[in-house]
Amino acid sequence: MNEVPLKWFLKSFKESCENNERFCFILGSGASVESGIPTGLTLAQRWIDELNDLYTVEEIEELKSKLKIKDISVSSENYFDIYNLRFYPNYQNGYAYIQRIMENAQPSFGYYPLAKQLADTRNNLVITTNFDCMVEDALFIYTDKRPIVVAHESLAGYISLNTERPIIAKIHRGLFFEPFNRQEDLAGLKKEWQDVLKTVFKTYTPIVIGYAGGDKSLMKLLKDNSVELNGLYWCHYKKDKLPNDIKKLIEKKNGYLVPMDGFDATMFPLIDLFNYPDPSERISDAASKRVEKYQKSYEKFSKKVLETDDTDVKEQLSNVNDRWLEEALERVKENPKDYSAHITLAYQFRTIKEFGKAIDILSKAIELQSEEAKAFRVRGDIFYDIEKYDEAIEDYTKAIELKPDDASVFYNRGIAYDDIKEYDKAIEDYTKSIELKPEDEGAYNNRGIAYRNTEEYEKAMEDYNKAIELKPDYAKAYNNRGFAYMKIEEFDKAIADCNKAIELKPDYAEVYDSRGCVYFDIKEYDKAITDFSKAIELKPDLEETYRNRAKVYEAMGEKEKVQADIKKADKIKAKTDKK
Repeated sequence: MNEVPLKWFLKSFKESCENNERFCFILGSGASVESGIPTGLTLAQRWIDELNDLYTVEEIEELKSKLKIKDISVSSENYFDIYNLRFYPNYQNGYAYIQRIMENAQPSFGYYPLAKQLADTRNNLVITTNFDCMVEDALFIYTDKRPIVVAHESLAGYISLNTERPIIAKIHRGLFFEPFNRQEDLAGLKKEWQDVLKTVFKTYTPIVIGYAGGDKSLMKLLKDNSVELNGLYWCHYKKDKLPNDIKKLIEKKNGYLVPMDGFDATMFPLIDLFNYPDPSERISDAASKRVEKYQKSYEKFSKKVLETDDTDVKEQLSNVNDRWLEEALERVKENPKDYSAHITLAYQFRTIKEFGKAIDILSKAIELQSEEAKAFRVRGDIFYDIEKYDEAIEDYTKAIELKPDDASVFYNRGIAYDDIKEYDKAIEDYTKSIELKPEDEGAYNNRGIAYRNTEEYEKAMEDYNKAIELKPDYAKAYNNRGFAYMKIEEFDKAIADCNKAIELKPDYAEVYDSRGCVYFDIKEYDKAITDFSKAIELKPDLEETYRNRAKVYEAMGEKEKVQADIKKADKIKAKTDKK
């Protein structure tokens, strides 16, 4: 039997990948041990101990006879019989037992290079007898690729060898699909899997890790003379005895045995071989973005609730805010040097519009970790909320200095520059944001607005077109493009874009204002009045819309209505200025 050291195997694996050979990974329970999930052998021993506690020797022998079980010595071959014995007569309890031990497990660090292989290379297939979710969890944590998870044999036909998406084939079913864990379920692999895997093995060279071959399903297929293998690498724990079945299979298929010290130790060298970066920052950044997205969504919801007359919902919102604020305060009190706790507390103060307190808390966070960008960015957002644009820009600039690859900060600083009419600087920031995040339709839309404000209408059109290409239902981009068409006096196109925006978002007040302006320019005053009135109905505090409608009334000679609209606009402006 051929045996190669791990170092030699990994060198060969890297070179083979460079020569376009494709590999798949066959994972058994040994791949999940370092993630906190017991192996089949560990579970078998645990169940034997539990049986001995529950029953007498005579009772166990009687039940063995009834279930036609001969041997319950702990081995991978006897695992399924031990399971049958332990959970007889209700195997739903066995499923529940397995779910409990797997549900809260987290992928060990060896799953990082595996996830990168699946997401970034043509080695995008895992075949596993495991029920757990370690592979898909790792892909979620470490990559942007969502896998195709085939957790039932009826879905096996959906596996395509042409897809670049990671594929996870759970040949004993997934955790929540009544997984196969009894001998009668595993007499042979389901035909649906046999057909697919025979094709798979013609394309992919299998690398086996942590699989002991104790089942009679996958092992039976691998032994089958009709199964053609490109090659075979079997990574086996050095400390464990290699079963004869595996020895014979490796010899029969001209494969190689690779002694290993564990799943993590086997996968770890791939980080260096493929120059994978430290994932810590990505994990932290992704988590922060999810938290921030949630908090912004919650703030938006809170604002909407406060604008309604539903007192019950307002009371519930107030109760939640009070409780969360109290929890955040307690967290800071328990650990005054906890940077992330200060950030959370600042968000809570921001939600209840205690902006001054939020800024003070963030200033404290900056004292704790002056080289972290997040507190500067969040404080910049709050300065922007209270229209202190110079302070916001200063904080965004510091955040960019500390973390120059964060597209969102360039985007936010661009908005601040836009508001103080420094359009060239806004364009520069939106351009940098697009460079870092090319698929961000919002950045194109906003840069289009800035170009429109500098009367560079062709460039504005290009950006609006790109925004719509990226997001075909982007009502704001249609509205803005319509307004730009109006500026260059292409009125039919302007009206068509406004109509499209209204179709996509019927309650979008600003687009009625835009279309009203077009109708005013082409002297269709009745239609203009209808649109301005609709905008005001949807959003009664639109100062500019009252002024626009006043212009139409003036053109129509209705002086009283002109004065009424100007008076209303002035009242809104005074109220806004007071804030």
